[in-house]
Amino acid sequence: MAIVEAAGQKGMEVAVEAPSPTGDDHRLAARLGCDPRTAASVRRAREIIDAHASVLLFVNTRDTAELLASFLHEMGASIEVHHGSLSREARIEAEEKFKAGEVKALICTSSLELGIDVGQTDFVIQYNSPRQVTRLVQRIGRSEHHVGGTARGSILATNPEDLAEARVIARRAMAGELEETAIRPAPLAVLANQIMATATEYGRIESQRLYHMITRAYPFHFLSRETLEAVLEQLHRQRTIWYENGVITRKRRSRQYFLENISMIPDERSVEVIDISANRPLGTLDESFVLNSCEEGSQFIMKGRAWEVVRHDERLVVAPARRTSMVPDWSGEEIPVPFEVAREVGEMRASSHADDSLVGQQVVEQRERGFEVPTHRRWTVEGGGDTVYITTHCGSRTNEALGRVIAALLAQQRGQSVGMDADPYRIYLRVAHPLDPGQVTTLLNTVDPDSLGSLVRIILRNSSFIRWELVKVARKFGVLGRDMDISSFSPDKLLDVFAGQPLLQEVIDRVVWDQMDLEHARQALREAQTGILDLVVQRVSPMSRAAEAMRGEVFRPSGVDDAVLASLKKRLEKTPLTLTCMNCGYRWSTTVGRASPSCPKCSGKMISVTTGRHGKSTSGGALKTASLVASYGSKAFLVLAGYGIGPDTAARVLATQKEGNDLLREILEAEVTYSRTRQFWD
Repeated sequence: MAIVEAAGQKGMEVAVEAPSPTGDDHRLAARLGCDPRTAASVRRAREIIDAHASVLLFVNTRDTAELLASFLHEMGASIEVHHGSLSREARIEAEEKFKAGEVKALICTSSLELGIDVGQTDFVIQYNSPRQVTRLVQRIGRSEHHVGGTARGSILATNPEDLAEARVIARRAMAGELEETAIRPAPLAVLANQIMATATEYGRIESQRLYHMITRAYPFHFLSRETLEAVLEQLHRQRTIWYENGVITRKRRSRQYFLENISMIPDERSVEVIDISANRPLGTLDESFVLNSCEEGSQFIMKGRAWEVVRHDERLVVAPARRTSMVPDWSGEEIPVPFEVAREVGEMRASSHADDSLVGQQVVEQRERGFEVPTHRRWTVEGGGDTVYITTHCGSRTNEALGRVIAALLAQQRGQSVGMDADPYRIYLRVAHPLDPGQVTTLLNTVDPDSLGSLVRIILRNSSFIRWELVKVARKFGVLGRDMDISSFSPDKLLDVFAGQPLLQEVIDRVVWDQMDLEHARQALREAQTGILDLVVQRVSPMSRAAEAMRGEVFRPSGVDDAVLASLKKRLEKTPLTLTCMNCGYRWSTTVGRASPSCPKCSGKMISVTTGRHGKSTSGGALKTASLVASYGSKAFLVLAGYGIGPDTAARVLATQKEGNDLLREILEAEVTYSRTRQFWD
């Protein structure tokens, strides 16, 4: 078979813009609650929408789609929103309105890249860099979608790095330099799925015949017989199929599995998040984020505040925290930037000193302030506190691989954990105590590039990074039921049980394939170690600070602030109480906010307290709570209304003699302590 490439006739025009803020944009920013450059980009998007009949406005994340929609609605633009988190009915309604001309623009994610008819579109806006050449070509290609039409669109960049990346991608798109399509060889989860589907269909089939059938498919063309045998043996041990003497026979579980797993698209549920201080829902997080990042004591940002995980059962219970820099990704992963695109951005920085655009201005500022400019031939290692920045221009997946290895080796050397983040242009190493950048450069110069693959697999085997992938693969192997609650089993136990078996091999292989580029990571390390790349150590530069700000990592929520404590107080004051006078026996119901520390009948001060309208208390407990009311008055009602706070704990809290917000903080801490340990008390 010969593959013939025939040049198409459809042309493409792409503009790259980075609108500069005007005086009106500063006023618009104040009105929308955003920065002036974002306001300028939103204003420009509105101008383009008004100048055309029908516009698709592509963004890279669902959060961005909703935020832009709110801004444009505020400005009176005729728009609708379309992304994967909306219901099917809402998406169809948006499509129909756009096709009928009832709205001029549709803000969308990759949900509208392929396969959906939205009628005629005469222009496409890409907000922020599309991050991949193929994405740009596909998205811009949605405009003028007819014979002889010329696809037209514009990329609106919002910062220097975004602008440089957009320029590179636009150039490569016009030159036809698309990313190569790679097909992962022999995915074992798919293999297990097809084995059980075939067993269900045939009832009984010889493994040799199955092997010939499977290896006719391109991804499994080089599948070894030994690998197939290993997967068959694991499925047999799980009792999903019966495999004996080279013959596969279906079991009752085979049919059940097939009905639950016809599709290879992973099922993912949302987990409700509960704020313990107000005893009310905060929202939901994706199951994947909860499993990978929400162990007891871990922290994340949600709704503009820092939260600490108290416990996880059917719901995720959290308490206000002091500080964190982890933002949960509940709207899907960022599109990875390829190695080649990131490298070309580095080349642009190396030659843009005379460029008067945002890119050139940033380079000039970096040099004028006495810093080296990181390029495709110069890495900078910058530190001076709890973060070290390694600027590489190596792309998302290459930096992920390098960062994981460097962080793990540093953690081993220092005897303490090292956090790691990565973007297409740099690696962020987060530490509790100052880290010498020289230690990082020593590692970069000594790590054997050929050992990267084995190091990555060892690191992944012992990390929580693979937990969600483990759940997905275990479901496709039939180990976990589709509806099994992730809080009811131990991922670590699964790792131990399936160590050395195909399931765990598939988990690690899939993570490496999807999220890491080992080939280019080896290349980059060799270039650094042979002098092709310069390694420069310097203080934290303006470029790194700007990148940190763009990630939102410099935002440090204040934790347990007055608003949180006011919410806690409001909840406590509404708590129902049943009060009993220990002197005359009179019993009445009230709430904390209305309760008086004396009996309305005899004015006695020994008032026992139980929460709820029909609370019951032992005689010992009644005497203890009555003593607290007699000693501390109404403060005792407030403390005893706390979740899980009994008379002994209340006595310790009240003995601190704290008032106002300080007392509320003590109550909240006691609630969190109980919530964490209640399994030992209930």
